[in-house]
Amino acid sequence: ELDDLSDRFAGAVAARGAGREKIYPIMLPRGIDYLAAAIGVQKAGAAFAPLSLEYPADRVTYIVGDCGSDLLIDQGFVDAARDHEPLRDCPVIDPRDAAMVTYTSGSTGNPKGILHEHDGFTRAIVAELPISCEAGGIELSVTPFNFDISMADIFVTMWVGATICILSEEERRDIAVVDRSIDEYAITATVMSPQLLKRLPDTTSTLRTVCCGGERLSGVFREHGTIYNG
Repeated sequence: ELDDLSDRFAGAVAARGAGREKIYPIMLPRGIDYLAAAIGVQKAGAAFAPLSLEYPADRVTYIVGDCGSDLLIDQGFVDAARDHEPLRDCPVIDPRDAAMVTYTSGSTGNPKGILHEHDGFTRAIVAELPISCEAGGIELSVTPFNFDISMADIFVTMWVGATICILSEEERRDIAVVDRSIDEYAITATVMSPQLLKRLPDTTSTLRTVCCGGERLSGVFREHGTIYNG
């Protein structure tokens, strides 16, 4: 189903002239549509730029312009693209082609785009394989989609044949919901910041693997499972 949906999104983007080195910002709620759009853009031979719905309008306008894009992939676009003719023949991707562009917060000026080529993005996924969710496991997604580690984690989870459980923007910030979701969905792995992990109760559960990143890992101990310092 994800393959079919991303094929349709790819067809819709291709109809707008998508191709090599084109960059399309994605601004959608956390969910399957976001993933299908990201995959669809890559299937069309272009690159995507993951944005957050919480970005102020002026930041979004700046990023869309900086990408040189004439299209912001939002809810209106994907709703219309669900019935689009699927893209059947995906272009051949060069390892040096742009795969994704992530933007800084812009706290010291305008946001700066960091371009990730397919070769580098793939290497990041391969490097994460030894500590990723196992095939048949269930990964809890709580990291913001506009962070590169979040996208790498999602792609590696699909790569190994595991399941992704995506919490909404509100849910991922509520530690009680995160804790309850781990038990409710029998979560086996997750990626989160050390600060969030410190607040997570250390109870016996299905959670076996936690990869931390984004800040220094210190003062964290869990009796159950394995913590990786990313």
